[in-house]
Amino acid sequence: VIARWKLDRDGSAWKLAVDAASRSYEELKKRLAAEGAGDPAAFGEFVHRRQTIEQRLKDLVARQQQVVAIRAQADASLGRLLALRRELTGARDEFIKTVLMGNQYVMIRVLPYGATETIEAEFRRLLQLEKGFEKEIGAADGDGLLGPLYASGREPAAIEKALEAIRREVGTLALGQPDSAVGRQKLAAHLSKLPPEALDRLDLWFPEDSLDVQYSTSSDGRSFRSIQEGSPGQKTAALLAFLLSYGEEPLILDQPEDDLDNHLIYNLIVTQIRDVKQRRQLLVVTHNANIVVNGDAELVVALVARNGETQQECAGSLQERKVRETICTVMEGGREAFDQRYRRIALEARHV
Repeated sequence: VIARWKLDRDGSAWKLAVDAASRSYEELKKRLAAEGAGDPAAFGEFVHRRQTIEQRLKDLVARQQQVVAIRAQADASLGRLLALRRELTGARDEFIKTVLMGNQYVMIRVLPYGATETIEAEFRRLLQLEKGFEKEIGAADGDGLLGPLYASGREPAAIEKALEAIRREVGTLALGQPDSAVGRQKLAAHLSKLPPEALDRLDLWFPEDSLDVQYSTSSDGRSFRSIQEGSPGQKTAALLAFLLSYGEEPLILDQPEDDLDNHLIYNLIVTQIRDVKQRRQLLVVTHNANIVVNGDAELVVALVARNGETQQECAGSLQERKVRETICTVMEGGREAFDQRYRRIALEARHV
């Protein structure tokens, strides 16, 4: 019976399956041993490790998606910043146009990103490089990192595009991917040590706007020239023309006639004072009779120096004899100023 049972067992499907499984197991052991995979008993550990790796891969994919989302947010924020920066330039330009509307002596234009004299210092401050690397940093309209800034012109869009290229190049250097130049390698070593927020600040940086100030050589709103070509008096006149045009609060002027010839004093200061004083109070300290008399001062306070002290000689309107006599006595050109005033008033009266 036992012999028959063994014979039946050995010929059964179950026994055949067990033997096949045993052979497969032995073959698997040999193959794993040949591949250095270890004991099949560690299969459970391998399964656990696979699950851990799969979870880490899922986390990595999630983080990659998060990075993409954050970069999109950063790009959107930078886009809004650029729009606000353009809006700032536009507001400055509109302010200048409003203040100088109808001004016959001075004309001012806003030059977007045009403050070339401060660009290198600002760029170095952002990169924490107070000195050194002159060749690598370069200059606007020159070589080096800053070289491309105005290479394509002074239009805002061209400058913004050049700025983006400069930022990318700095980022490449900070990642340790310099070219073969020794100076660039040293610069890259410095940039790689900067905290991430330093490069973030570079992304937020724009050169300051500049002003193109021009003055009218004929004081009639024509024949404008750059203020850089003007004399000290003409530069003073252009600045004064702006100050007189801007604001409605009281304004104190201390000897505005300095460096100005008589032509500028009358055509700029006197003419504008008569116009501006309708909307703001002006207090003018002057030695020039033309400003007092033809500026139609409502109150004149004459001061003299006596015994080492400044004392009041008289005070009142131009209609008071004492005031007129003091102006003619103390101030050079006083009588001529009154003559001109009377002629002007008479001429204006004919047109009433």
